[in-house]
Amino acid sequence: MASYTWPQALAWHGRRWNRSAAVILVAGLLAGLLGAAVLARPWAASIDVGGPLDTPYLAGFYQPESNDITSYRWAGADATVTLPAVGPLDALELRVTGHQDGDRVTVDAGAGPADVRLRAGWQYLRVIPRADPLSGDVRVRLVSDAAPASAADPRRLGVVLDQIVLVGAGAASPLPALWLGVAAALCALLALWASRRLWAAALAGGLFAAAAGAVLSLGGGAWRPLLAGYAAPLALGLGLGALVALAAEQVLVRLAARGAIALAPPWARALALCALLAFLLRFLGLAFPLTVPNDLQFYLARATMVTEGKFWSLFLPNTALTPTQWHVDGPVPRSPFFYLITAPFMYLPGKGPALAIGALSSFGEACAALALALIVLHGLKDERAAVFAALLAGAHPLSLKLAVIWGIFGTLLAQALSLVAVALWLYQRPRLREWRAQALVAGAFALAYLAYPTGLLFLGLTWVILVLLLALARDQAAWPTLLAGVLAALLALALFYAWHIPALLTITLPKMLGAGSDGGLAGELPRASLTAGELALALWEPLRVHIGLAWLALALAGMACLAARWRGREARPATLLLAAWGLTYLPTALANALFVTFILKHLLYAVPVAAALGGVALGWLARRGRWGPAAAWLVAGLLVLQGAVAEALLIAGG
Repeated sequence: MASYTWPQALAWHGRRWNRSAAVILVAGLLAGLLGAAVLARPWAASIDVGGPLDTPYLAGFYQPESNDITSYRWAGADATVTLPAVGPLDALELRVTGHQDGDRVTVDAGAGPADVRLRAGWQYLRVIPRADPLSGDVRVRLVSDAAPASAADPRRLGVVLDQIVLVGAGAASPLPALWLGVAAALCALLALWASRRLWAAALAGGLFAAAAGAVLSLGGGAWRPLLAGYAAPLALGLGLGALVALAAEQVLVRLAARGAIALAPPWARALALCALLAFLLRFLGLAFPLTVPNDLQFYLARATMVTEGKFWSLFLPNTALTPTQWHVDGPVPRSPFFYLITAPFMYLPGKGPALAIGALSSFGEACAALALALIVLHGLKDERAAVFAALLAGAHPLSLKLAVIWGIFGTLLAQALSLVAVALWLYQRPRLREWRAQALVAGAFALAYLAYPTGLLFLGLTWVILVLLLALARDQAAWPTLLAGVLAALLALALFYAWHIPALLTITLPKMLGAGSDGGLAGELPRASLTAGELALALWEPLRVHIGLAWLALALAGMACLAARWRGREARPATLLLAAWGLTYLPTALANALFVTFILKHLLYAVPVAAALGGVALGWLARRGRWGPAAAWLVAGLLVLQGAVAEALLIAGG
């Protein structure tokens, strides 16, 4: 075996890193140059206002409407059309109409306001806008003499906008091309980190550059208004994802070095890749221009209060705040600690506030995938099963679906913190009689409780069931687990929830139970008419629709693997933990059917168990025979592809 001196070793590593840096820089440079060349070509595009693709461009407009001829939107008194990263334009045409002949509208396309008198009927307003010299953004402001819609309609209506026609000037702005180059370089860097192969880095960078150029050229530039502005969030997402992956690998390697977990470095990198996948699937989906999550502006307004030093205005239960908490937030208040956790993400570069909630949610998804993998690893000592579990947890599309439709970002954070808390409990369990370990676990549980009330409900139920299972198994950790959970609940009550007990009793419970009793929130069936068969259907049908038959079949296979493995032997604590987490579905699903809707949050809480059991099944398959590993990765790849396609259809409006 050859030996090397330190100077020789340093010189070898220096040459290796020089080659790596050269490949990454070349990939970024080629992508930037190709992007600039594509963006500099003549192009034209049309945006159908009132259609499914107009959301990213309009501000100050009302909801879309349509008639037998066309779709359109009414503008308010002061509306703006923003076209990100389109670059210099030869012409911009707006097809508009007013209330009557002679209506006045003031148009400002960057060169100063100009008054225009509209004639009766549809007509085109043609302007030559001034694009931002760096970003290429174009903004057109429309100020009109708005009139009340009707006595019953409080809207003040300005002009009607039906279509936006763009004709490119054949010139590229520097920032979009720069962001494409940065994104290509990050793709090459991530491929190099994952594979330790220079050819993989060159291939990843080249494929990204080619794909970006092809997409921007589609239809003569028809997709350019939508996709050119996506380059900056894409580069930011890849950069944040790289930091998440590298940090995850370092944490796992250090835990393994200290003997806290049994994990070899290659498997640590595999788990970090799963965390990267979970982060990118969520962040890039939430950052896509067509994605407009529900309640996003509400979350951002509250987080902005924290950054402006007004946290105590959210925290203290004063008379001015209580109506806001209970009548805007709905029947259960959002804990102000969620906004405190969100605040650091408001300082992301670029459009930080707009991306803050998505970045926090995506980071939570990555942490949840890692925590679930550590739970499976603790229970089975099987790295393959842990990797498969993390992969499946990160790929399931339900969290993105609920984030977009219902804006349940607080619940997503609470669920991620809940998984971290129970994973911490699992690894601290042998030392749980020590006050330091008990305080650490109680603090983690309390943080999950405070993130959102669903954390208090779902994780609290899981804790109760876990304590009962531990007691039935005569596990010595039952009593200290009970004490840690009680301490966590007392902390959450003292810091927030106890202050609102009167409102819970007088507002929340009557509102929720009343809505459930008349079928309003609870669903189609009043509770009195639910038979045993209908209750069984209420338990099964949501799982089939929202979790998926393939996932459920894999989870059942994982349950069979666990039953066969521990038959006749004492169940491991990780198995009891997964059982407690899964059994939480039964009371919450029944409550959802009988009393009040959880807007599918109880199904979201069931996804980690399905992913963990699926990982167990795929880990078992990967150890079987010559073709077992290939079959396991094929099944996992198909499920990941299914999840990615479902997310793509969701953000594209499908």
